[in-house]
This record gives sequence, structure tokens and C-alpha cells, in this order.
Amino acid sequence: SGATKAANEKASNTPAESKVREIKGIGLGKYAKKLRSNKRYNVLVHKAWRQPGLSHKDAVDIAIDSRPTRAGTASAAKTLQSNSIHGTVKIVLARYLHIYTDLIYRQPLTTQTSAWGGTYSKQYKEFPVNFHRRMRSKELHYIDHPLVGILVMAMPVAAKEKS
Repeated sequence: SGATKAANEKASNTPAESKVREIKGIGLGKYAKKLRSNKRYNVLVHKAWRQPGLSHKDAVDIAIDSRPTRAGTASAAKTLQSNSIHGTVKIVLARYLHIYTDLIYRQPLTTQTSAWGGTYSKQYKEFPVNFHRRMRSKELHYIDHPLVGILVMAMPVAAKEKS
């Protein structure tokens, strides 16, 4: 897919990429916690990162992937039976902030269990989640899709935090 190709092509560590750092403990944690407490919702990915404001030409594709990283683990087995999302998100600074998504949302098809308890090969139905949205910093934005929703917020970073 275009999302996977873009993520794979960005393997080199360009100067712009070296300024993007994933961070923990900030972001939309309170919203993710609230959604997780409701059985109607399933938070697939919660990710925060710090990056400089970059033009469209220099902006970096941020990899998003809720698929399991190691086969054979209990969490991987559970994830194989549930929905997932993967691809890239790009934040661009121009006159306004812009978000571009190039994601694939996957739903497993109904599986059949064999007489000995194993399952037949897993198949998925995939749905593209490709959006471009103009944003304002410090505002929570909701990107709606018939099957998945995306919450995104861009916050300015104070000069002393830009290290």
C-alpha cells in the first residue's frame, strides 16, 4: 500500500527526521483513558511526538501501527483477532497547520475454527483512511470516517523545550 511504501522509503535518518522524537506522558491521555473505559470504543493507537514546524517538502511521515510487533505472544494473538490501523500521519506547517493521513484500517473477516482447534488463514478487509485537514494549534480536532475516528491536537512547544 502507499502508506507502507511511504513508511519504508523513509528509513534513512534525514535532518528533519532526527528532530522528531516520540514522547511519553503528554498528549491526549485523558481522552484515551475515557474512551478505553467505554466498551463501545476501542483505542487502537495513542501516540505523541515532538517535531519542528516543517514545510510540506520537509515534513516527516510519522509511522502509525497498531498491529502486533511479535508473533506468538498473547497480545499478538488477541490483536490478530481485532481491528487494526497502520500507515503514516504527516503534520505540515504552512499558513495553517495541516494534517495528512495515509492509513489503512483493517477488520478481520469471520474466521473458521478447525476440528483440532486451529484457525484457517486470517483474511482482512482493508479500508483506506486518507484525509487532509487544516488545523489550528491548541484545538482538539476530530477526523471522522465511517469506521474509525481520529483525535488530533498540535501544541506549540516553548523555546526552552525545543532541545
